[in-house]
Amino acid sequence: MKTRALITGVIALTLSPTSFAENWVSVGASVSGSEFLVDTDSIVVEVGYVEYWITVDSKKDASVDYRETKALRRAKCGQRRLATVYRVEYMPDGSNNSYGPWDYPTFSPAVPGSMGQAETEFVCAIANSS
Repeated sequence: MKTRALITGVIALTLSPTSFAENWVSVGASVSGSEFLVDTDSIVVEVGYVEYWITVDSKKDASVDYRETKALRRAKCGQRRLATVYRVEYMPDGSNNSYGPWDYPTFSPAVPGSMGQAETEFVCAIANSS
């Protein structure tokens, strides 16, 4: 019986969402103090775009109400364009606001000199190297 419980526990841990690797790497910080980090383990090259998770740590950024966001994003590397598929804002009181998912997200230009440009260049460099 103990063996069965042990096997069940190992299987549950293996299948749980927390078993997925996360490798958050800083892309840089905005002028207002938010730090942008990409989960390099989540970068997937699809036909026509690269998909990945990004988090923005805004604990030091007084210009926003939320403290952190996580978003599933897409980048069109050749066109330097970005789209958000899904986004969650985490508030200081522990609540959150979710947006999406959008089946056909709108791709917008990565503005030169912005964190969007830095994000696009970072994920596209990794995608192109694999």
